[in-house]
Amino acid sequence: MQEIAEVIQKNRESISIVNDWIDDNIYENSVFRYGLPENLKPLINKPIDNNITYTDIICFLQTNLTSKINYLELGVSVGKNFFQICRFLQNSRLTGFDLENINPTLEDHFSNKDLIAKWKTFSNSLKQDESTFSKYRYSSNDVYYLSGDIFDEESWKNLKGQKYNIIFSDAFHSPDALEFEFKMLLKYELIDTENFILIWDDLGGPMTKQFIKIYKSLSTKLSLNKNNLALNRYNGWLGNHECKHLIGIIWKIADIKKLTSFK
Repeated sequence: MQEIAEVIQKNRESISIVNDWIDDNIYENSVFRYGLPENLKPLINKPIDNNITYTDIICFLQTNLTSKINYLELGVSVGKNFFQICRFLQNSRLTGFDLENINPTLEDHFSNKDLIAKWKTFSNSLKQDESTFSKYRYSSNDVYYLSGDIFDEESWKNLKGQKYNIIFSDAFHSPDALEFEFKMLLKYELIDTENFILIWDDLGGPMTKQFIKIYKSLSTKLSLNKNNLALNRYNGWLGNHECKHLIGIIWKIADIKKLTSFK
């Protein structure tokens, strides 16, 4: 509890840096309102208590990994979770992937922007403008942002060659989306199969069934067992201002002593 308390303190400090997470005009002209329903928007800037959030879990669990952190977040939204991870990690590589263009509030904290690639978004996408892949710098971290459709394989091709040891799935909340994400992760070999922590947000019902299906597939491929799996409820980036989220975690690391305490 001492270790997680230190994580919580750091993350609450990170949240306090930003006074307003989303500009009203940017919000109104977005595709999916940056994953923030209108009824919850008044809560986004409220301070949160010290109950454990899934951001705290991600930051805490990564201390078990001995290799350089290569973090992938699917569904960045306004960037409240992503920003905390950026501030917590050092000398790491972080990639955000979202249908929306990067929230200017988040981008303002990054430097050295470099457009790596852009391509035409497929015609059936809700994203009407071009998809882009950009690189930034934050402190000692390399930060990447992919603005593209999660169902567009062309987007995933830009991630080829990476081995992510932490992947947080919080994008389009449907079993089909989870299935497609997992298909892309396998096709482009994006999981560091020797050392990884995979986390899914907002499970429940069919989403949980798809999560278990993914676990069974990984357990067959990588010889995992029930000690590599956890389901629990934690606060999200609105903290104590909304109901806890059902979170699923699958891992494969050398030392799971800390992880098992969260089962």
